[in-house]
Amino acid sequence: MIQSTDFFYPLIDDAFLMGRVTCANVLSDLFAIGVTQIDSLNIIMSACEQMTPGEQQAVIPTIIAGMKSVAMSADIKNISLNQIVINPWCMIGGTATAIVTEKEFISPINAQVGDYLILTKPLGGQIACLAQIRAREADKWENLKKHFTQSELHAAHTSALDFMMTLNKDAAELMHKYNCHAATDVTGYGILGHAQNLAKYQKNNVKFILHTMPVIKNVLKMAEAMGMSQKLLRGSSPETSGGLLISINKDCIENFREDLVRMNEEANCWIVGIVEEGDRTAELSQHPNIIEV
Repeated sequence: MIQSTDFFYPLIDDAFLMGRVTCANVLSDLFAIGVTQIDSLNIIMSACEQMTPGEQQAVIPTIIAGMKSVAMSADIKNISLNQIVINPWCMIGGTATAIVTEKEFISPINAQVGDYLILTKPLGGQIACLAQIRAREADKWENLKKHFTQSELHAAHTSALDFMMTLNKDAAELMHKYNCHAATDVTGYGILGHAQNLAKYQKNNVKFILHTMPVIKNVLKMAEAMGMSQKLLRGSSPETSGGLLISINKDCIENFREDLVRMNEEANCWIVGIVEEGDRTAELSQHPNIIEV
């Protein structure tokens, strides 16, 4: 039995889309170890104590409907919700469970010297969502609009939502096909934090060197306008429902990418680093290459 629990606070206003993002995020930990068939999802939900009964009745079922729509697209047959508690904050998430054989998952501990590191979603989703929130406040928008336009903000926010709602299931299936050696999803600790955690538990004496960061278009200047660029460029900016960071034989990357695009024409992956001999640590280049996506 492989099981993962995750929950967090809403970061967008659309309750249905927030439910979709939440479900994709909850399932991602299992996809990161190559599990492609998830047996059950137990929804975790708390309603904010400041919500009126009418607000609860409008928001909570809509979030749940969004979660169920993604869970059903992942072919999860058992979806449950035990209770909704009242809490100072609205929190949403779930517990995903899979019963598998040893061949149906990939232990994230076998990175090889000479592997390349690929990432299946660009960075910057949370920053795009935060910029959208701040832009609603007139005084903050007066400063922000000096750095980017409303149309640039809308495009970045829309892209962020599309990426966050996309399941990592296709990449999980391809991890088996191309005998990938280790992977993690990139979420709350940022790309470097998750790379460090993954490197720490490798069987071989390896070191992960990150040299490239794909970032949603215009997010870097949004981060600069909000004083968050250093965190992003250090690889520590949190993500929600981010992509998979995968250690893969370099000769397999182009075929992996072609198959990923064939399965979803909006998908892609980027080479972001290399696996070298080392002391089970990870580091980000001092001046990483930034790719706008």
